[in-house]
Amino acid sequence: MDAFYKKYGDTEKTDTPKEASSASTSENNPQIPSKDDLTQTRKHAPQQSSERSAQPTRQTTLFETQPDDKEGDAHLSVVEDPETREFVNQIAPLAHEIAENKGLYASIMIAQAILESDSGRSDLATAPNYNLFGMKGQFQGDSVNFQTLESDGQNMYQLNADFRKYPSHKESLEDYATLIKNGIDGNPTIYKDAWKSQSSNYRQATKAFVGTYATDPDYDQKLIHLIETYDLSRYDDPELASPLTEGSVKKPDALKNVNFQPFRAAGGHANYPQGQCTWYVYHRMAQYHVNIAKDMGNASDWTYNALTKGYQVTNTPQPHNAVVFEPNQFGADRYYGHVAFVEKVNDDGSIVISETNVKGLGVISYRTLDAKTAKQLDFITGQTKS
Repeated sequence: MDAFYKKYGDTEKTDTPKEASSASTSENNPQIPSKDDLTQTRKHAPQQSSERSAQPTRQTTLFETQPDDKEGDAHLSVVEDPETREFVNQIAPLAHEIAENKGLYASIMIAQAILESDSGRSDLATAPNYNLFGMKGQFQGDSVNFQTLESDGQNMYQLNADFRKYPSHKESLEDYATLIKNGIDGNPTIYKDAWKSQSSNYRQATKAFVGTYATDPDYDQKLIHLIETYDLSRYDDPELASPLTEGSVKKPDALKNVNFQPFRAAGGHANYPQGQCTWYVYHRMAQYHVNIAKDMGNASDWTYNALTKGYQVTNTPQPHNAVVFEPNQFGADRYYGHVAFVEKVNDDGSIVISETNVKGLGVISYRTLDAKTAKQLDFITGQTKS
């Protein structure tokens, strides 16, 4: 957290005036929480159950890290979604017009709308709020309160924030463009590196938003992956491009020999905040026609609640089990623990699991646990749908 503010925040000390995209004064920038907000306390630890939450959690787009390539590296990729293509086709004409008038990249504008609004599906982005960009504060005196997740590159924090409420998506798009061109109080050129006149391409321009628009240190890379996955750079040309068509989804290399399905939220409404590990496992199990209760609580509660609800709990993994990590166990959250999904059980007893928020905010990732580690964890078998 200190490293984040040293690099981006108002704790940075220099002998010369700060460049617009190199620092963000959180006191004047409603998009960036204060240093006091990003503290490792139970109050700000991301809750994994929404049963006791007074406010909804803001939804954002999910990403994946694809494991086990030939070099042993993992690469961030977008969880491709046909509904996202429909959303792009819906907002692209207006976004293109506004971006051309303001000298901005329509590709970045559309990518941010996808990322910040979960392709227009979040409660913040739909009626009656219409906020596509997660812009905080008020619009003509109107606002709505949501819980939101912030990241400093090492930890995540759950905060309450007021977000702007708009009459329609048109005002949201226009207000975003005005912010990027006019900046914030005390720093009108904070986003100048995102202007077409100040950057050579969208890849360079996305860097202007890290630490100034979002706390996520991977924010620029996420925007670039969205732009390239959905071919959004076509909208940076003066003439409006044709609508998007269907694409394809790549299977992770570690899962080529199993019945792998790209992630989608398949389980209906449940008492888990969108994007949290509990939410992910609930929906991932539903994809494979396995039921788990909608009210299992935080991850640290899953073993006990599974036993009381009649689910089988063992130390022997099976494909499509939920796997429970106790608080602080193998790097799990020290307050709420962690839960993941068993994608595959290997012949040597090791397992491939998928999970969220381990490799970054809103990122689905895969890893292999050796047999010795797996034996120390609890595995919950859900109820197979008939």
